Amino acid sequence: MLILKKIQGAAKLTKETALCHQSSFRCLFSKSALKISIIIVHFFGEEHLKNCLDSIPLHPSISELVIVDNGSNEGFTERISGSRTDLTFLSNEKNIGYGAAVNKGAQAATGDILLVLNQDIILHEDTLTELIRSVEQHGNVSIWGAQLQNARSVEQGSVGPFPTLFNWIMRLFKPKGQRKYYSSQPNAGSQVDWATGAFLAIRSSSFNTLNGFDENYFMYYEDVDLCKRAEGIGHITVISSAMATHSSPISERHDVPPELLKAIRQGQLRYFNEHRPKWEFAILLIVTRGLYFLNGWKWRSTYL
Repeated sequence: MLILKKIQGAAKLTKETALCHQSSFRCLFSKSALKISIIIVHFFGEEHLKNCLDSIPLHPSISELVIVDNGSNEGFTERISGSRTDLTFLSNEKNIGYGAAVNKGAQAATGDILLVLNQDIILHEDTLTELIRSVEQHGNVSIWGAQLQNARSVEQGSVGPFPTLFNWIMRLFKPKGQRKYYSSQPNAGSQVDWATGAFLAIRSSSFNTLNGFDENYFMYYEDVDLCKRAEGIGHITVISSAMATHSSPISERHDVPPELLKAIRQGQLRYFNEHRPKWEFAILLIVTRGLYFLNGWKWRSTYL
């Protein structure tokens, strides 16, 4: 149990607050008045979620920790509640999609910054401290990504260029996990086109101005679309100095179900249809339909 001892003559807690990390019991101090609402979308991944929650410190800057469950097993809330006492649960009867679930969580958030996390993200001890530092250093920035690594501590792509037909074709020759991202990770503080929704911090004012994620993207490319729309109104995205571990990225999985593969293609098509020239979309559409045919997947017009 974490105990904060009273010290006579100390400054008020609002001016000198303790950052207490549960696993190490080490305390750092922050004078930031910034408030962060953390939003995590859950879908049949309790073990990942428990590990994620265990990595999130009792930080004075956290105003809410909202978990949005997308139709998981009965009893999920009771099983998870034992790990923390500062959680807010929102439940959906079915999987409404990643962006739609985040939007629902954002409605319950009051923080200055919304921090969207995948359920399989593990924060490092100084992740929130570094994120806050990046936010305070870049007053003109609206969206922040993070420096991600996989479970083996190998650098993982987290930011990338906006997709075009040309860079999509060129990147087909790269390893699967590198196709969407920059060839080399930019330095902290660098402006980037988009940041992955696995770890994405955004000013709540910007999120509201953009009307959140486009819920027409069920899963994948909703983060790219959000950053593209943000760029269109002059909002900047950068990669922060915050680091985190992405323990189960889809690019490293060998058992990806067809539903997820189709969701990626659907998101990509929608993005090209909305943000790229029609001729680029037409070529991508032909290629995608060919992939559906080769894989025996059923094509539906609702994909667009």
